[in-house]
Amino acid sequence: MGTKVEAVYAARQAEYIAAVEASLPESGKQELREPLFKLARKLKAIPGSAAAYKADGFDRVAHYWCGKAAPLVGEVSRHEVRLILQEAWGKVRFLEKEDVVAACAIRAMDSPEIKCAAEFVGPMRFLVALCYQLQQANGKSPFWLSCRSAAKYIGVPFRRAADMLRTLVKEDVLKLVDKCKRPKAYRYRFTGEV
Repeated sequence: MGTKVEAVYAARQAEYIAAVEASLPESGKQELREPLFKLARKLKAIPGSAAAYKADGFDRVAHYWCGKAAPLVGEVSRHEVRLILQEAWGKVRFLEKEDVVAACAIRAMDSPEIKCAAEFVGPMRFLVALCYQLQQANGKSPFWLSCRSAAKYIGVPFRRAADMLRTLVKEDVLKLVDKCKRPKAYRYRFTGEV
C-alpha cells in the first residue's frame, strides 16, 4: 500500500474499525451488497478517506471486514468483498448525515481559526468552522446541512440557525447549491477564505 493510504489509515484506524463493526451483516442470509454499501457510506464520512480509497486502500478494510463477518455469514472471498466495496464506494452519493455532522462538530472545536470566521462571534463563528469541516469531509462535493442539525451542534434554536445559514450565504462564506432536494436539508459549498 502507498504511504498516503498508510498515513490516512493509521491516523483514522479507530474510525475505520468502528465503521466496519457498524456495517456487519445481521445474519448469513443477508445480501452482502447492503452492509458493504453501508460500510462505503461510513468510510466516505471519514476525512481523508476519499484520497486513500482511490488507490489501494480497500484491501485492508476488506480483509478486516471479512474476518469480522465470517462468524455471521461464513467464509467470504476478500476479493469479492473488495470489488463490491469499490462498486459501492462509487455509488455513494450522500454520506451518513448525522455521523458526519457530529464528527465535523468535534473537529470544528479543535480546528485552527478560519480567516473568514474572524468577522463573526459566538455560535456564528462555530457554524463557519462546522461548515468548513463538512466541506473537508465531502471533498469537492457540496455538503448537506439542515438548520435543525446546525442548531443542535451550535446551541441555538433551529430558526436562528436557519437565519445564520442564510447570512453565511449572503456573506459569500457558503454557496447554496440545492434547496429541498432532501427533506429539510439544503446542500452547500464552503466558499469562504481559509
